[in-house]
Amino acid sequence: MKSCKICIIALLLSLIFVGVALSSDYQGYQTVTLLINGKTVQSEVPSIIINNRTLVPLRVIAESLHANVTYNQQYNYAVITTSAGGQAINLSTKIDGEYQGMLKVGVVVNGQILTGDVPPVTLNGRTLVPIRMVAQALGCTINYDNGQVTVTSPGSSINPSSLLGVGITPQEMQAMAAGVVPAVQLPGSVTHKSFNWNYNNTSFSWEVDIPNDLLSWDTTFYQTMSNFYANSNNAKIQNQILQSLTPEVKALLLAPASINNGNKTAYVEEPQNFAYTQILASKLAAQAQVKQYDKFATAEFILSFVQSIKFVLDPYPKLAAQSLSASKDCDDGAILLCSLLKSLGYSTALVRYSEAAMGSPNGHMQGGVAFTSTEVPKRSYSMSYVNSPSGKLYYICETTNNFPIGTAGTAFNHTPTYIYPQN
Repeated sequence: MKSCKICIIALLLSLIFVGVALSSDYQGYQTVTLLINGKTVQSEVPSIIINNRTLVPLRVIAESLHANVTYNQQYNYAVITTSAGGQAINLSTKIDGEYQGMLKVGVVVNGQILTGDVPPVTLNGRTLVPIRMVAQALGCTINYDNGQVTVTSPGSSINPSSLLGVGITPQEMQAMAAGVVPAVQLPGSVTHKSFNWNYNNTSFSWEVDIPNDLLSWDTTFYQTMSNFYANSNNAKIQNQILQSLTPEVKALLLAPASINNGNKTAYVEEPQNFAYTQILASKLAAQAQVKQYDKFATAEFILSFVQSIKFVLDPYPKLAAQSLSASKDCDDGAILLCSLLKSLGYSTALVRYSEAAMGSPNGHMQGGVAFTSTEVPKRSYSMSYVNSPSGKLYYICETTNNFPIGTAGTAFNHTPTYIYPQN
């Protein structure tokens, strides 16, 4: 029986050996026994051969690379996030037609669709992907020698040139090089928004679909929250509102309350909006990749996008989709920024300045993103950051003005009252 071995050096610089050997049939397909670190991996749906291509369960291979796997049920995506040289890589999948009687799956890495002669498919509810496609998606190199296949990762972020030949046409690369961010195109009823902004002497444009069902949910919640806090002197009405909510929505509504010291982390992580911002973040990360931005510059590029959203002072915080559709103030901008960066694997925090600290009735909020000393570029000014109890340094991200990371702006002469890390 013919067999071959596949060796994978994972992105986190750990060595993983994956061996495959032809085995029995599964629903008419020849199966492959998958071994990781010398041990046979058992999965509900085995690895199979389709048209001389080895397809492996996506979750199995992703977790072998020490990646995090989350499922975006609302948009039918699986999102795999792993770190490469300190930079996040998002790999997501979405149902996209049929192939040989099975559901075909579109695979997206940092917003870019990957293609091959045999596409990823779903079999009995499990996503199977060509092992070569996954290796290339994660920036690995592949060598064949006497029946042995070696897949090696350099331990760094994807090389933009590697996008050619795996689903990105020269025309698309040219558009991205000119600052045209890959569009967010979603099925169903949507609200379309166009964004234009500048970063690092380059102009960027972006076409974005916002699902109307998500936008409607955000807007309804905002109206409920506004009604609740507008009746702060009427306990009866407030109790009626709280009793009408699920525990999760009630916790979200109460997050801005003074009893919680204005900790709006729940807005960053609200499941429906976070599922959506994962898609947005993957597109922005793809654009940053083509521009060859490092980890710090990628975060600053995403900050520049958030800063470009119209500023309108608002007494109550908004969730991500509503901010994109309408406007943002300091709270909304910090929430959106942290949601985008968190979905890419960054350590983020909300940095809150109380009303007393600011000497104003509104207080102030900024985003924060953690970097090590080696990740922070040298600049002509002293960069502002806050220390968290865990020892991480969160560099200030002011979302209401076009300030670079580390410039505190109006809060420069004030000490943050609260720091709320998300991870």
